[in-house]
Amino acid sequence: MKALSIKTTLASLILAGLSSNAFAYDAQINITGELTESTCLINGGSSPAVKNVTLPTLSKSSLTNPGAWSGRVPVSFELTNCDVATTGATATFENGPNITADGNMKNLATVNPASNVEVQLLDANAQAINLATDTVVTNITNQEGTLQFYAQYFSKDGNASAGQVSSHVEFSMNYN
Repeated sequence: MKALSIKTTLASLILAGLSSNAFAYDAQINITGELTESTCLINGGSSPAVKNVTLPTLSKSSLTNPGAWSGRVPVSFELTNCDVATTGATATFENGPNITADGNMKNLATVNPASNVEVQLLDANAQAINLATDTVVTNITNQEGTLQFYAQYFSKDGNASAGQVSSHVEFSMNYN
């Protein structure tokens, strides 16, 4: 019986020594961060800032051809009272069910919706933003900055029909 107990204890010690290798690691991530009272005010208030944009009423003939766009309207968000150390801001878009595979906003109108039309968001240089993958960066100078966008009707396939257009996109801000 004593020999069995010694063998069991010895086997347990050997297994314990072997199992310690299972807890070895090859890499480590150390996390640090800071939360402040506020980084920047967006449009003079706290988050979430909401901007309602009305695209102009246009004829469906402006979206007859594939890749056609029309009705471009500027949209801006003013960043003010930023933390003194903040030098830049990045907008990251929420890729939800309202975003197409191409990164445009789907037409979500439920009453008399126009077909073959999406809403496209552009950056300050009037370049289309892929809302599924792109981010938009702006500089913060003297504790202020501006996120400049443009919104427009867009028809990937052309032949848009007459009707209502409604959509939305959300984005989160990261500051550095």
